[in-house]
Amino acid sequence: MKTFRFTTKTQCGKTDMIIEEADTLELAKAKYRLHVANKHSPMKLVKVEVKWYGAGISGWMNIIR
Repeated sequence: MKTFRFTTKTQCGKTDMIIEEADTLELAKAKYRLHVANKHSPMKLVKVEVKWYGAGISGWMNIIR
């Protein structure tokens, strides 16, 4: 499982982050869309990042900006 972080912006300009865990980006996007449809007003997707691990360190890498 990978961890994906979706940064969004609401219509009133508030920034929000939604974290989803999935094996692929497509599955994470599907979970994100379902989450937004059930819990939030319409939002604009600003950035998508995936958490990576290597050599004892970890960080976030941009996928979509």
